[in-house]
Amino acid sequence: SSQEKAELETIARRTRILQASNFSTGVLALKKALEFISPILSASGFRPLMVETHHIHKKDSPSGTAITLAAATSGLSSERIHSIRAGEVIGDHRVEFHGHGERVTLEHHAQSREIFARGALETALWLGKKHKSEPAGAGWLTLDDFFEERLSSLK
Repeated sequence: SSQEKAELETIARRTRILQASNFSTGVLALKKALEFISPILSASGFRPLMVETHHIHKKDSPSGTAITLAAATSGLSSERIHSIRAGEVIGDHRVEFHGHGERVTLEHHAQSREIFARGALETALWLGKKHKSEPAGAGWLTLDDFFEERLSSLK
């Protein structure tokens, strides 16, 4: 809610808060790919849509991950997100860009819930190192911050 977000923003003035809809490395890479490719395709007349599938027990529709991926995709409105709740699917997200006579598809399939735990642990370790190197740090962080720092260390 907006009240909860305001409370978190107050806390973020004193300490670090990391917000993420999904801790999967693959989903984060998909988000970055969408941020890069979707403006190019949109400018070429492609129209995006998303299909996301989760298990029948999932309460939110669309999922937080779908909302995050949609925000990274130029021209993808909530009306063009199709949510399926079936079986015991952990989480599948497919973004399609439809152009004249062609289609570009990017997708991620979660095959194990361990990927979320592994991503959360990697991020927690990163936050711990960040706290040691910048003990007085505060602010609102996202997985984009984690990803950018990880990419810069690879160069």
